[in-house]
Amino acid sequence: MVKDTGRAMKFYNDLLGKKTNSESSSNPEITWLQLDNGVMVHLIETDEAPAKPGNIHHAFQVDNLESTKATLEASGYPVKGERGIRYEVKLPFYRRS
Repeated sequence: MVKDTGRAMKFYNDLLGKKTNSESSSNPEITWLQLDNGVMVHLIETDEAPAKPGNIHHAFQVDNLESTKATLEASGYPVKGERGIRYEVKLPFYRRS
């Protein structure tokens, strides 16, 4: 859930290179993004979105963690907290064919 779809799209498209898949939703308040591995991210615009960041956890696989962190910070997106790195985590409700 996001309060500003345009701002969220700037983050996902500009920094992470994700593509909009606008034809997938008939609801103008929902924007779908297709990740490189086929996973879909749904951005739902609502005034009821949490006001503070950090209430929702997202995880992405990157080739170089330090480089990605530096890119985010240089673009004005602070990376907060020291979190561990997880390997081999399965996505719930995701089935490989």
